Amino acid sequence: MLFGPSTTPQIVDPFVELWDTAGQERFQSLGVAFYRGADCCVLVYDVNNAKSFDALDSWRDEFLIQAGPHDPDNFPFILLGNKIDVEEGRRQARLLIYLSYTN
Repeated sequence: MLFGPSTTPQIVDPFVELWDTAGQERFQSLGVAFYRGADCCVLVYDVNNAKSFDALDSWRDEFLIQAGPHDPDNFPFILLGNKIDVEEGRRQARLLIYLSYTN
């Protein structure tokens, strides 16, 4: 619920649009159109693939270049580890690596 200038409560329906390019090269040229006007970016990596975790910084940088947000230093990102249902012993991107990324 948002309050307008007259302090009358206004109900606003949220609008969420997700674009999944799966990191495929063929979608890179469409990035500007995909990312324009985004309020947040969700980066998803495969916990069973250390290379996908290592790519997070470049994915973030590429998003910021193409989206061109007004305040890139404070633009919100959400980091999701995918495929956690795989046996923990087979995971390549471990918690310590994750913690080093968030600090």
